[in-house]
Amino acid sequence: MQQTVMSINPANLVNALRLSFTNSTTVLGELMQNSRRAQATSVEFTFDHQINTLTVTDDGCGIESINKLLTVAESGWNADVIAQEHPFGIGFLSALYSCRHITVVSKSGKLMSGTDEILTFQPVSIAPVDDWDRKTVITLQDIGLEFDQIKRKLIELARGFPIPIVFDGQILSRCCAIDSSSEFIDTEIGSVLLMGLDNKRSCVDIDVYLQGLPIYRTNKTYGDAIPRHVIHLDPSKFMARLPDRDKLVDEEDVINITKNVLAKQIEGYYLKLKATADPIDFVASYQMLKDWKLLHLLNDVPVIPAFVLQTFVDYPNCDESAFGHYLFPSTVASTWDDLNTQGVVSIDECVENDGALCHMFAMQKGHYVYHGELHPGHWIQSLVKKLENPTIELINETRSVLFKGDWDWVQVRFCDSYVITIGNETIEIRGHAVYLGEENGDEVVMPSLDNTPSVLTQTSSYRGEHEDFQQSAYESDQAEFHSFCVANRTDDPLVGIRQLLPTQLLCPILYGNSFHLHVNADGNLTVNSLEKMVA
Repeated sequence: MQQTVMSINPANLVNALRLSFTNSTTVLGELMQNSRRAQATSVEFTFDHQINTLTVTDDGCGIESINKLLTVAESGWNADVIAQEHPFGIGFLSALYSCRHITVVSKSGKLMSGTDEILTFQPVSIAPVDDWDRKTVITLQDIGLEFDQIKRKLIELARGFPIPIVFDGQILSRCCAIDSSSEFIDTEIGSVLLMGLDNKRSCVDIDVYLQGLPIYRTNKTYGDAIPRHVIHLDPSKFMARLPDRDKLVDEEDVINITKNVLAKQIEGYYLKLKATADPIDFVASYQMLKDWKLLHLLNDVPVIPAFVLQTFVDYPNCDESAFGHYLFPSTVASTWDDLNTQGVVSIDECVENDGALCHMFAMQKGHYVYHGELHPGHWIQSLVKKLENPTIELINETRSVLFKGDWDWVQVRFCDSYVITIGNETIEIRGHAVYLGEENGDEVVMPSLDNTPSVLTQTSSYRGEHEDFQQSAYESDQAEFHSFCVANRTDDPLVGIRQLLPTQLLCPILYGNSFHLHVNADGNLTVNSLEKMVA
Protein backbone atom coordinates (compact mmCIF):
# COMPACT_ATOMS: atom_id res chain seq x y z
CA MET A 1 0.00 0.00 0.00
CA GLN A 2 1.40 3.37 -1.02
CA GLN A 3 1.49 6.14 1.61
CA THR A 4 2.01 9.85 1.35
CA VAL A 5 2.21 12.89 3.57
CA MET A 6 1.27 16.50 3.05
CA SER A 7 4.13 18.65 1.85
CA ILE A 8 4.66 22.37 1.39
CA ASN A 9 6.20 24.31 -1.43
CA PRO A 10 7.81 27.11 0.64
CA ALA A 11 8.43 29.48 -2.26
CA ASN A 12 4.85 29.26 -3.53
CA LEU A 13 3.46 29.57 0.00
CA VAL A 14 5.42 32.72 0.78
CA ASN A 15 4.51 34.21 -2.58
CA ALA A 16 0.81 33.45 -2.01
CA LEU A 17 0.87 34.92 1.52
CA ARG A 18 1.67 38.29 -0.04
CA LEU A 19 -1.92 38.41 -1.30
CA SER A 20 -3.41 37.35 2.02
CA PHE A 21 -2.64 40.69 3.70
CA THR A 22 -5.64 42.81 2.80
CA ASN A 23 -4.24 46.08 4.16
CA SER A 24 -0.94 47.61 3.16
CA THR A 25 -0.76 49.30 6.58
CA THR A 26 -0.80 46.00 8.49
CA VAL A 27 2.97 46.29 8.83
CA LEU A 28 2.60 49.26 11.20
CA GLY A 29 0.58 47.31 13.74
CA GLU A 30 2.87 44.29 13.48
CA LEU A 31 5.96 46.35 14.25
CA MET A 32 4.18 48.01 17.17
CA GLN A 33 3.22 44.60 18.55
CA ASN A 34 6.77 43.32 18.31
CA SER A 35 8.04 46.33 20.25
CA ARG A 36 5.40 45.91 22.95
CA ARG A 37 6.17 42.22 23.35
CA ALA A 38 9.83 43.15 23.66
CA GLN A 39 8.79 45.28 26.68
CA ALA A 40 9.70 48.55 25.03
CA THR A 41 8.64 51.73 26.83
CA SER A 42 7.81 53.48 23.54
CA VAL A 43 7.95 53.06 19.77
CA GLU A 44 9.16 55.80 17.45
CA PHE A 45 8.33 56.06 13.76
CA THR A 46 10.10 58.49 11.43
CA PHE A 47 9.47 58.93 7.73
CA ASP A 48 11.94 60.38 5.22
CA HIS A 49 10.07 61.87 2.27
CA GLN A 50 13.17 62.20 0.14
CA ILE A 51 14.01 58.51 0.02
CA ASN A 52 10.55 57.15 0.97
CA THR A 53 11.93 55.35 4.02
CA LEU A 54 10.22 54.47 7.29
CA THR A 55 12.36 53.86 10.38
CA VAL A 56 10.99 52.17 13.51
CA THR A 57 12.94 52.37 16.78
CA ASP A 58 12.18 50.89 20.19
CA ASP A 59 14.04 50.38 23.48
CA GLY A 60 12.84 46.85 24.19
CA CYS A 61 14.86 43.75 25.02
CA GLY A 62 15.93 43.32 21.43
CA ILE A 63 15.60 40.53 18.89
CA GLU A 64 17.01 37.29 20.27
CA SER A 65 17.51 35.70 16.88
CA ILE A 66 17.24 37.27 13.43
CA ASN A 67 17.19 33.71 12.08
CA LYS A 68 13.89 33.12 13.92
CA LEU A 69 12.63 36.52 12.81
CA LEU A 70 12.93 35.23 9.23
CA THR A 71 11.40 31.85 10.01
CA VAL A 72 7.78 31.70 8.88
CA ALA A 73 5.29 30.28 11.42
CA GLU A 74 7.78 30.42 14.29
CA SER A 75 7.32 33.44 16.53
CA GLY A 76 10.50 33.28 18.58
CA TRP A 77 8.73 34.66 21.66
CA ASN A 78 8.97 33.11 25.11
CA ALA A 79 6.45 30.66 26.53
CA ASP A 80 4.50 33.31 28.47
CA VAL A 81 3.91 35.47 25.39
CA ILE A 82 2.95 32.42 23.34
CA ALA A 83 0.45 31.28 26.00
CA GLN A 84 -1.08 34.72 26.52
CA GLU A 85 -1.15 36.18 23.01
CA HIS A 86 -0.91 33.30 20.51
CA PRO A 87 1.66 34.96 18.17
CA PHE A 88 1.50 33.36 14.72
CA GLY A 89 5.01 33.92 13.42
CA ILE A 90 4.00 35.44 10.09
CA GLY A 91 3.64 39.11 11.05
CA PHE A 92 7.14 40.07 9.96
CA LEU A 93 6.24 38.97 6.44
CA SER A 94 4.14 42.15 6.22
CA ALA A 95 7.35 44.17 6.66
CA LEU A 96 9.09 42.24 3.91
CA TYR A 97 6.14 42.66 1.55
CA SER A 98 5.86 46.41 2.24
CA CYS A 99 9.27 47.58 1.00
CA ARG A 100 12.13 46.79 -1.40
CA HIS A 101 15.00 46.89 1.08
CA ILE A 102 15.08 46.23 4.82
CA THR A 103 17.63 46.85 7.57
CA VAL A 104 17.32 45.32 11.03
CA VAL A 105 19.70 46.27 13.84
CA SER A 106 19.35 44.62 17.25
CA LYS A 107 21.34 42.71 19.83
CA SER A 108 21.49 39.56 17.70
CA GLY A 109 23.06 41.30 14.72
CA LYS A 110 22.54 43.53 11.74
CA LEU A 111 20.66 42.47 8.62
CA MET A 112 20.74 44.51 5.41
CA SER A 113 19.07 42.99 2.38
CA GLY A 114 16.71 43.42 -0.49
CA THR A 115 13.37 41.93 0.45
CA ASP A 116 13.12 39.95 -2.81
CA GLU A 117 16.29 38.05 -1.84
CA ILE A 118 14.79 37.10 1.53
CA LEU A 119 11.41 36.15 0.09
CA THR A 120 13.01 33.89 -2.55
CA PHE A 121 15.07 32.09 0.12
CA GLN A 122 18.45 33.41 -0.98
CA PRO A 123 21.20 33.49 1.67
CA VAL A 124 21.57 36.84 3.43
CA SER A 125 24.32 37.99 5.77
CA ILE A 126 23.92 38.93 9.42
CA ALA A 127 26.73 41.09 10.76
CA PRO A 128 27.49 41.16 14.48
CA VAL A 129 26.73 44.26 16.54
CA ASP A 130 29.53 44.71 19.06
CA ASP A 131 28.30 47.75 20.96
CA TRP A 132 24.54 47.42 20.92
CA ASP A 133 22.93 50.56 22.37
CA ARG A 134 19.72 48.75 23.47
CA LYS A 135 17.84 50.21 20.54
CA THR A 136 16.23 47.96 17.96
CA VAL A 137 15.97 49.78 14.65
CA ILE A 138 14.08 48.51 11.62
CA THR A 139 14.39 50.53 8.41
CA LEU A 140 12.00 49.96 5.51
CA GLN A 141 13.35 51.55 2.33
CA ASP A 142 11.21 52.32 -0.71
CA ILE A 143 8.08 51.52 1.30
CA GLY A 144 4.74 51.40 -0.49
CA LEU A 145 3.08 53.89 1.88
CA GLU A 146 2.77 57.68 1.89
CA PHE A 147 3.23 60.06 4.81
CA ASP A 148 -0.45 60.90 5.33
CA GLN A 149 -1.41 57.24 5.02
CA ILE A 150 1.10 56.27 7.70
CA LYS A 151 0.05 59.11 9.99
CA ARG A 152 -3.67 58.33 9.78
CA LYS A 153 -3.10 54.66 10.49
CA LEU A 154 -0.73 55.26 13.40
CA ILE A 155 -3.22 57.68 14.99
CA GLU A 156 -5.84 54.93 14.79
CA LEU A 157 -3.50 52.22 16.10
CA ALA A 158 -2.10 54.32 18.94
CA ARG A 159 -5.50 55.13 20.43
CA GLY A 160 -5.66 52.06 22.65
CA PHE A 161 -2.02 50.99 22.63
CA PRO A 162 -0.37 50.33 26.02
CA ILE A 163 2.89 52.17 25.28
CA PRO A 164 3.52 55.59 23.71
CA ILE A 165 3.75 55.85 19.93
CA VAL A 166 5.80 58.69 18.44
CA PHE A 167 5.52 59.74 14.81
CA ASP A 168 7.91 62.31 13.41
CA GLY A 169 8.57 63.62 16.93
CA GLN A 170 4.92 63.89 17.96
CA ILE A 171 3.50 61.67 20.71
CA LEU A 172 0.16 60.31 19.46
CA SER A 173 -2.98 60.26 21.60
CA ARG A 174 -3.71 57.08 23.56
CA CYS A 175 -7.11 58.18 24.86
CA CYS A 176 -8.46 54.60 24.96
CA ALA A 177 -5.39 52.89 26.44
CA ILE A 178 -5.87 51.07 29.73
CA ASP A 179 -3.41 53.34 31.49
CA SER A 180 -5.27 56.45 30.26
CA SER A 181 -7.99 56.10 32.91
CA SER A 182 -8.29 54.76 36.43
CA GLU A 183 -11.91 53.77 35.76
CA PHE A 184 -11.30 50.60 33.74
CA ILE A 185 -13.07 47.60 35.24
CA ASP A 186 -11.69 44.06 35.20
CA THR A 187 -14.28 41.65 33.82
CA GLU A 188 -14.43 38.09 32.56
CA ILE A 189 -13.69 39.27 29.00
CA GLY A 190 -10.98 41.82 29.83
CA SER A 191 -10.84 45.48 30.85
CA VAL A 192 -13.90 47.69 30.28
CA LEU A 193 -14.35 51.46 30.46
CA LEU A 194 -18.00 52.53 30.61
CA MET A 195 -18.87 55.88 29.05
CA GLY A 196 -21.87 58.22 29.15
CA LEU A 197 -23.05 57.18 32.60
CA ASP A 198 -22.84 60.56 34.31
CA ASN A 199 -23.77 63.03 31.59
CA LYS A 200 -27.22 61.50 30.84
CA ARG A 201 -26.28 60.83 27.22
CA SER A 202 -26.97 57.34 26.03
CA CYS A 203 -23.93 55.41 24.88
CA VAL A 204 -24.44 52.24 22.86
CA ASP A 205 -21.38 52.27 20.64
CA ILE A 206 -18.22 50.35 21.43
CA ASP A 207 -14.51 50.32 20.62
CA VAL A 208 -12.93 46.89 21.01
CA TYR A 209 -9.17 46.30 21.25
CA LEU A 210 -7.11 43.15 21.26
CA GLN A 211 -3.48 43.32 22.37
CA GLY A 212 -3.86 47.10 22.35
CA LEU A 213 -4.87 47.36 18.68
CA PRO A 214 -8.36 48.20 17.38
CA ILE A 215 -10.26 45.17 16.18
CA TYR A 216 -13.94 46.15 16.18
CA ARG A 217 -15.89 49.43 16.17
CA THR A 218 -19.57 50.23 15.77
CA ASN A 219 -20.76 53.23 13.75
CA LYS A 220 -17.40 53.88 12.14
CA THR A 221 -18.85 56.73 10.10
CA TYR A 222 -19.12 58.96 13.17
CA GLY A 223 -15.54 58.34 14.27
CA ASP A 224 -14.71 59.90 17.63
CA ALA A 225 -17.63 62.34 17.48
CA ILE A 226 -19.81 60.04 19.59
CA PRO A 227 -19.12 58.49 23.02
CA ARG A 228 -18.06 54.83 23.04
CA HIS A 229 -17.55 52.16 25.66
CA VAL A 230 -13.98 50.88 25.50
CA ILE A 231 -13.18 47.17 25.76
CA HIS A 232 -9.73 45.60 25.85
CA LEU A 233 -10.28 41.88 25.31
CA ASP A 234 -8.23 39.34 27.24
CA PRO A 235 -5.74 38.02 24.61
CA SER A 236 -5.56 34.64 26.35
CA LYS A 237 -9.29 34.11 25.64
CA PHE A 238 -9.82 35.75 22.28
CA MET A 239 -7.96 35.55 18.99
CA ALA A 240 -7.65 37.61 15.82
CA ARG A 241 -8.02 36.27 12.32
CA LEU A 242 -4.87 35.77 10.28
CA PRO A 243 -2.99 37.44 8.77
CA ASP A 244 -4.03 41.10 9.27
CA ARG A 245 -5.39 40.48 12.76
CA ASP A 246 -7.94 43.24 12.30
CA LYS A 247 -10.95 40.92 12.71
CA LEU A 248 -11.94 38.67 15.57
CA VAL A 249 -12.26 34.94 15.20
CA ASP A 250 -16.00 34.19 15.67
CA GLU A 251 -16.60 37.92 15.67
CA GLU A 252 -20.40 37.85 16.01
CA ASP A 253 -20.27 35.54 19.02
CA VAL A 254 -17.52 37.56 20.69
CA ILE A 255 -19.38 40.85 20.22
CA ASN A 256 -22.58 39.35 21.66
CA ILE A 257 -20.62 38.14 24.69
CA THR A 258 -19.03 41.58 24.98
CA LYS A 259 -22.37 43.40 24.90
CA ASN A 260 -23.82 41.04 27.50
CA VAL A 261 -20.91 41.80 29.81
CA LEU A 262 -21.34 45.52 29.20
CA ALA A 263 -25.05 45.31 30.01
CA LYS A 264 -24.22 43.49 33.24
CA GLN A 265 -21.69 46.15 34.24
CA ILE A 266 -24.02 49.00 33.31
CA GLU A 267 -26.83 47.40 35.30
CA GLY A 268 -24.54 47.11 38.31
CA TYR A 269 -23.64 50.79 38.05
CA TYR A 270 -27.27 51.90 37.91
CA LEU A 271 -28.33 49.61 40.75
CA LYS A 272 -25.82 51.37 42.98
CA LEU A 273 -26.87 54.78 41.69
CA LYS A 274 -30.54 53.98 42.25
CA ALA A 275 -29.94 53.37 45.95
CA THR A 276 -28.60 56.89 46.53
CA ALA A 277 -29.79 59.18 43.72
CA ASP A 278 -32.80 61.44 43.73
CA PRO A 279 -35.55 59.72 41.65
CA ILE A 280 -35.76 62.64 39.23
CA ASP A 281 -32.01 62.48 38.61
CA PHE A 282 -32.13 58.70 38.26
CA VAL A 283 -34.87 58.63 35.60
CA ALA A 284 -32.87 61.17 33.57
CA SER A 285 -30.81 58.14 32.48
CA TYR A 286 -33.89 56.66 30.79
CA GLN A 287 -32.42 56.52 27.28
CA MET A 288 -29.32 54.66 28.44
CA LEU A 289 -31.47 52.17 30.36
CA LYS A 290 -33.73 51.70 27.36
CA ASP A 291 -30.86 51.16 24.92
CA TRP A 292 -29.30 48.50 27.17
CA LYS A 293 -32.66 46.79 27.90
CA LEU A 294 -32.56 47.76 31.56
CA LEU A 295 -35.94 49.49 31.82
CA HIS A 296 -36.97 47.09 34.61
CA LEU A 297 -34.79 49.20 36.92
CA LEU A 298 -37.43 51.95 36.66
CA ASN A 299 -40.36 49.76 37.67
CA ASP A 300 -40.34 50.84 41.32
CA VAL A 301 -39.10 54.40 40.87
CA PRO A 302 -41.93 56.82 41.79
CA VAL A 303 -41.20 59.20 38.89
CA ILE A 304 -41.85 58.86 35.15
CA PRO A 305 -39.03 60.03 32.82
CA ALA A 306 -39.90 63.27 31.05
CA PHE A 307 -39.66 62.06 27.47
CA VAL A 308 -41.80 58.95 27.94
CA LEU A 309 -45.03 60.95 27.96
CA GLN A 310 -46.29 63.29 25.25
CA THR A 311 -48.63 66.27 25.39
CA PHE A 312 -50.73 67.93 22.69
CA VAL A 313 -49.24 71.15 21.40
CA ASP A 314 -51.30 71.53 18.23
CA TYR A 315 -54.33 70.29 16.34
CA PRO A 316 -53.99 66.56 15.41
CA ASN A 317 -53.22 65.81 11.75
CA CYS A 318 -52.66 62.77 9.56
CA ASP A 319 -49.08 63.55 8.47
CA GLU A 320 -46.72 65.27 10.91
CA SER A 321 -43.94 65.52 8.34
CA ALA A 322 -46.25 67.62 6.17
CA PHE A 323 -48.22 69.63 8.74
CA GLY A 324 -45.95 69.69 11.80
CA HIS A 325 -45.85 67.84 15.10
CA TYR A 326 -48.93 68.00 17.27
CA LEU A 327 -47.52 65.82 20.06
CA PHE A 328 -44.32 66.73 21.88
CA PRO A 329 -42.48 64.92 24.65
CA SER A 330 -43.14 66.23 28.12
CA THR A 331 -40.22 68.25 29.44
CA VAL A 332 -40.69 67.42 33.13
CA ALA A 333 -40.77 64.18 35.07
CA SER A 334 -44.19 63.14 36.37
CA THR A 335 -45.39 61.36 39.51
CA TRP A 336 -48.29 59.00 40.19
CA ASP A 337 -50.37 61.94 41.45
CA ASP A 338 -49.64 63.95 38.28
CA LEU A 339 -50.80 61.12 36.03
CA ASN A 340 -53.79 60.26 38.19
CA THR A 341 -54.92 63.89 38.07
CA GLN A 342 -54.26 64.66 34.41
CA GLY A 343 -54.85 61.19 33.03
CA VAL A 344 -52.67 59.16 30.70
CA VAL A 345 -53.93 57.37 27.59
CA SER A 346 -52.70 55.31 24.68
CA ILE A 347 -54.03 55.95 21.17
CA ASP A 348 -53.86 53.49 18.32
CA GLU A 349 -55.74 55.15 15.48
CA CYS A 350 -54.62 56.18 12.01
CA VAL A 351 -56.18 59.62 11.53
CA GLU A 352 -56.60 59.31 7.75
CA ASN A 353 -58.23 55.86 7.96
CA ASP A 354 -59.82 55.71 11.42
CA GLY A 355 -60.49 59.38 12.01
CA ALA A 356 -59.34 61.59 14.88
CA LEU A 357 -62.03 61.11 17.54
CA CYS A 358 -59.63 59.56 20.08
CA HIS A 359 -57.04 62.24 19.41
CA MET A 360 -59.59 65.04 19.83
CA PHE A 361 -60.94 63.44 23.01
CA ALA A 362 -57.45 63.23 24.55
CA MET A 363 -56.49 66.76 23.44
CA GLN A 364 -59.63 68.33 24.89
CA LYS A 365 -59.25 66.39 28.14
CA GLY A 366 -55.60 67.45 28.44
CA HIS A 367 -54.40 63.85 28.84
CA TYR A 368 -50.82 62.67 28.59
CA VAL A 369 -50.25 60.25 25.69
CA TYR A 370 -48.17 57.12 26.34
CA HIS A 371 -46.70 54.93 23.61
CA GLY A 372 -45.46 51.97 25.65
CA GLU A 373 -41.90 53.16 26.26
CA LEU A 374 -41.50 51.54 29.70
CA HIS A 375 -41.17 47.96 30.95
CA PRO A 376 -44.41 45.90 30.93
CA GLY A 377 -44.09 45.55 34.71
CA HIS A 378 -43.93 49.31 35.36
CA TRP A 379 -46.57 50.85 37.59
CA ILE A 380 -47.66 53.24 34.84
CA GLN A 381 -49.40 50.35 33.09
CA SER A 382 -52.16 50.39 35.73
CA LEU A 383 -52.93 54.05 34.95
CA VAL A 384 -52.90 53.96 31.15
CA LYS A 385 -56.33 53.96 29.55
CA LYS A 386 -56.48 52.75 25.97
CA LEU A 387 -58.77 54.97 23.93
CA GLU A 388 -60.84 52.87 21.53
CA ASN A 389 -64.34 52.47 20.12
CA PRO A 390 -65.31 56.15 20.28
CA THR A 391 -68.81 57.30 19.36
CA ILE A 392 -69.97 60.75 18.26
CA GLU A 393 -73.26 62.61 18.63
CA LEU A 394 -73.94 65.80 16.70
CA ILE A 395 -75.82 68.53 18.55
CA ASN A 396 -78.28 70.46 16.36
CA GLU A 397 -77.02 69.33 12.96
CA THR A 398 -77.98 71.97 10.39
CA ARG A 399 -76.92 70.55 7.04
CA SER A 400 -74.64 68.08 5.27
CA VAL A 401 -72.84 69.24 2.11
CA LEU A 402 -70.14 67.76 -0.13
CA PHE A 403 -67.00 69.92 -0.30
CA LYS A 404 -65.29 69.70 -3.69
CA GLY A 405 -61.79 71.07 -3.52
CA ASP A 406 -59.00 71.02 -6.08
CA TRP A 407 -57.48 67.99 -4.32
CA ASP A 408 -59.83 66.72 -1.62
CA TRP A 409 -63.53 65.95 -1.68
CA VAL A 410 -65.26 65.25 1.61
CA GLN A 411 -68.76 65.33 3.08
CA VAL A 412 -69.12 68.05 5.72
CA ARG A 413 -71.79 67.94 8.44
CA PHE A 414 -72.47 71.28 10.11
CA CYS A 415 -73.70 71.45 13.70
CA ASP A 416 -73.57 73.54 16.86
CA SER A 417 -71.27 71.07 18.64
CA TYR A 418 -70.53 67.37 18.95
CA VAL A 419 -70.07 64.96 21.86
CA ILE A 420 -67.43 62.22 21.86
CA THR A 421 -68.02 59.26 24.16
CA ILE A 422 -65.37 56.70 25.08
CA GLY A 423 -66.35 54.21 27.73
CA ASN A 424 -68.13 56.13 30.49
CA GLU A 425 -66.54 59.48 29.65
CA THR A 426 -67.85 62.20 27.34
CA ILE A 427 -66.69 65.59 26.16
CA GLU A 428 -68.50 68.25 24.14
CA ILE A 429 -66.48 70.13 21.52
CA ARG A 430 -67.51 73.38 19.82
CA GLY A 431 -64.25 74.90 18.63
CA HIS A 432 -62.52 72.16 16.60
CA ALA A 433 -63.75 70.21 13.58
CA VAL A 434 -62.99 66.48 13.41
CA TYR A 435 -62.59 63.98 10.61
CA LEU A 436 -64.29 60.59 11.04
CA GLY A 437 -61.95 58.69 8.71
CA GLU A 438 -62.15 56.97 5.32
CA GLU A 439 -63.43 53.81 6.99
CA ASN A 440 -66.11 55.67 8.96
CA GLY A 441 -68.09 57.44 6.26
CA ASP A 442 -65.37 59.83 5.07
CA GLU A 443 -67.10 62.74 6.79
CA VAL A 444 -66.07 65.93 8.57
CA VAL A 445 -68.04 67.21 11.54
CA MET A 446 -67.89 71.03 11.60
CA PRO A 447 -69.01 72.71 14.86
CA SER A 448 -70.17 76.31 15.01
CA LEU A 449 -67.05 77.86 16.56
CA ASP A 450 -64.52 76.48 14.07
CA ASN A 451 -64.06 78.86 11.15
CA THR A 452 -60.75 77.45 9.94
CA PRO A 453 -59.80 74.87 7.28
CA SER A 454 -57.54 73.01 9.78
CA VAL A 455 -59.57 69.81 9.44
CA LEU A 456 -58.13 69.35 5.94
CA THR A 457 -54.89 68.30 7.66
CA GLN A 458 -56.84 65.30 8.93
CA THR A 459 -58.66 64.39 5.74
CA SER A 460 -55.64 64.17 3.43
CA SER A 461 -51.85 64.21 3.49
CA TYR A 462 -51.84 66.13 0.17
CA ARG A 463 -49.07 63.92 -1.14
CA GLY A 464 -48.80 62.96 -4.79
CA GLU A 465 -47.85 59.72 -6.49
CA HIS A 466 -44.21 60.20 -5.57
CA GLU A 467 -44.93 61.33 -2.00
CA ASP A 468 -44.28 64.98 -2.85
CA PHE A 469 -46.41 67.48 -0.93
CA GLN A 470 -48.92 69.36 -3.10
CA GLN A 471 -48.53 72.82 -1.58
CA SER A 472 -50.55 74.76 -4.17
CA ALA A 473 -53.48 72.31 -4.02
CA TYR A 474 -53.44 72.47 -0.22
CA GLU A 475 -53.48 76.26 -0.18
CA SER A 476 -56.27 76.37 -2.79
CA ASP A 477 -58.39 73.88 -0.82
CA GLN A 478 -57.86 75.90 2.36
CA ALA A 479 -59.21 79.07 0.75
CA GLU A 480 -62.15 77.24 -0.86
CA PHE A 481 -63.02 75.41 2.36
CA HIS A 482 -63.14 78.64 4.34
CA SER A 483 -65.57 80.19 1.86
CA PHE A 484 -67.52 76.92 1.73
CA CYS A 485 -67.99 76.92 5.52
CA VAL A 486 -69.04 80.58 5.72
CA ALA A 487 -71.55 80.08 2.91
CA ASN A 488 -73.06 76.99 4.51
CA ARG A 489 -73.48 78.58 7.92
CA THR A 490 -75.53 81.56 6.80
CA ASP A 491 -79.30 81.81 6.37
CA ASP A 492 -78.90 84.68 3.88
CA PRO A 493 -78.69 83.39 0.28
CA LEU A 494 -76.92 86.55 -0.85
CA VAL A 495 -74.13 86.03 1.71
CA GLY A 496 -73.85 82.42 0.62
CA ILE A 497 -73.52 83.16 -3.08
CA ARG A 498 -71.01 85.92 -2.43
CA GLN A 499 -68.79 83.46 -0.53
CA LEU A 500 -68.96 80.77 -3.17
CA LEU A 501 -68.52 82.84 -6.31
CA PRO A 502 -65.03 84.04 -7.25
CA THR A 503 -64.22 87.66 -6.53
CA GLN A 504 -62.72 88.20 -9.98
CA LEU A 505 -63.47 86.72 -13.42
CA LEU A 506 -60.62 87.28 -15.85
CA CYS A 507 -62.75 87.30 -19.00
CA PRO A 508 -63.13 90.76 -20.70
CA ILE A 509 -66.40 89.95 -22.54
CA LEU A 510 -68.09 89.59 -19.15
CA TYR A 511 -67.00 92.99 -17.94
CA GLY A 512 -69.83 95.47 -17.29
CA ASN A 513 -72.66 92.91 -17.64
CA SER A 514 -75.28 91.59 -15.18
CA PHE A 515 -76.45 87.98 -14.98
CA HIS A 516 -79.45 86.18 -13.50
CA LEU A 517 -78.34 82.94 -11.82
CA HIS A 518 -80.40 79.95 -10.72
CA VAL A 519 -79.32 77.27 -8.26
CA ASN A 520 -81.47 74.13 -8.39
CA ALA A 521 -82.32 71.70 -5.59
CA ASP A 522 -79.12 69.70 -6.25
CA GLY A 523 -76.90 72.78 -6.00
CA ASN A 524 -76.27 73.03 -9.73
CA LEU A 525 -75.83 76.55 -11.09
CA THR A 526 -77.32 77.85 -14.35
CA VAL A 527 -77.31 81.32 -15.97
CA ASN A 528 -80.85 82.18 -17.06
CA SER A 529 -80.38 85.60 -18.64
CA LEU A 530 -77.93 88.36 -19.44
CA GLU A 531 -78.52 92.08 -19.17
CA LYS A 532 -76.03 94.10 -21.18
CA MET A 533 -75.01 97.33 -19.58
CA VAL A 534 -75.28 100.46 -21.71
CA ALA A 535 -72.00 102.29 -22.00
